[in-house]
Amino acid sequence: KGEEAGCSSQINAFVISNPDLQSEQSKQIALGLVYQLTDNIDFEIDYYDTEITNRIRAFSAQYIIDATDRGDALPEAFTVSRAPNGAISKLVRGFGNDGSLETSGIDFKARSSFDFGDAGRLTTNFMLSHIIDYSTDGGRNFVRDPEVPQRRMNLTNVYSISDFDFTWNLNLIGHQYEDVEILENGTRVGEGNIPTWVTHDLQIAYNTEWNGKFSFGAQNAFGKEPPLVASGGRPYNFDLYSGFGRIMYFNYKQSF
Repeated sequence: KGEEAGCSSQINAFVISNPDLQSEQSKQIALGLVYQLTDNIDFEIDYYDTEITNRIRAFSAQYIIDATDRGDALPEAFTVSRAPNGAISKLVRGFGNDGSLETSGIDFKARSSFDFGDAGRLTTNFMLSHIIDYSTDGGRNFVRDPEVPQRRMNLTNVYSISDFDFTWNLNLIGHQYEDVEILENGTRVGEGNIPTWVTHDLQIAYNTEWNGKFSFGAQNAFGKEPPLVASGGRPYNFDLYSGFGRIMYFNYKQSF
């Protein structure tokens, strides 16, 4: 704001220590159910409700700017100063207590194992995390804001036959809004879409007769790029996604 698009400017940013920083405290309620459907299939479902008070976090420059524009709560010490034309002239950031955090959600896990005799064995593990609420100081729900996907999922499949193990993992991070506008009446309006991100990991392993194991595989085997939406001065959210692309590896493990 206040500067021409694409311009380059230097801004004074001050990182301060906070003598008023207090320790975190938390309360949690959790309920769980485990059920074995058959000898080969079982599942687990957990509900959690957690409240963290005096939450400690590092407030980045971009977070402070975005929160100020949206009207979200910030520690009083962290400020954004603007010149008469609206351009940022000074910013103060650091570690601070971010009030209280309330979050609730459901975690679901399912496991199966099928033995096909000479044709091998297939083992599958499925995990799904679904956030119901994520808010601070009793305020609005941040679920599906940038950096707060509502769902994350992991599916692991291992097929073993003879001395070989074949592994396929699927990893999913749910979609989010690209930006959020808060109207005068407090209504949240999501803008844009950061798409669901899915990656696949592949591995083949050979188990030796001397209790060794050779593994060859690839993380993010198809080189899926993260959603290219700028965050914290980077072209993508470095804290949520991996930007390394396909990672090939070879490993040997010896058991005694």
